[in-house]
Amino acid sequence: MPLKDMLLCCLSKKGLTTTFELRNYFKVKRDLSIQLSVQGYLQQRKCLNPEIFPYLNREYLMDFYHSDEPTLWEGYLLIAIDGSKVEVPNSKENRETFGNSGNQHFKTGQVQALVSGVYDILNHFYLDIEIEHISVSENELAKRNLKH
Repeated sequence: MPLKDMLLCCLSKKGLTTTFELRNYFKVKRDLSIQLSVQGYLQQRKCLNPEIFPYLNREYLMDFYHSDEPTLWEGYLLIAIDGSKVEVPNSKENRETFGNSGNQHFKTGQVQALVSGVYDILNHFYLDIEIEHISVSENELAKRNLKH
């Protein structure tokens, strides 16, 4: 699967099974000649540098916000910032990276991370998302959101 198709397929996912995602992607592309197994797709997807997605997102948003397309409120972007604790998969690496929600009764609780996002309310885009150790303050993440 060419890199362009791999990226477009990843970006156009709708939350279906990988089999349906691939079938729908090639149906929309009108190219059912490419035969790719789910295992082959997943193996090839592992080779993608994950930094490509934030890069593509930044490039897209820069194009969008430097055009005449953004909807403004009295000349301003209307943004919201919110932080939340989220559960992440329970693994040793995630426990070390993000921490857990243990208390005085249970030393090891759910593995959780703190997530903070800046959302453009009128244009429906997340402008920045930060994920950090559970012990970091929401205010600190909000400052990082605004900096980005």
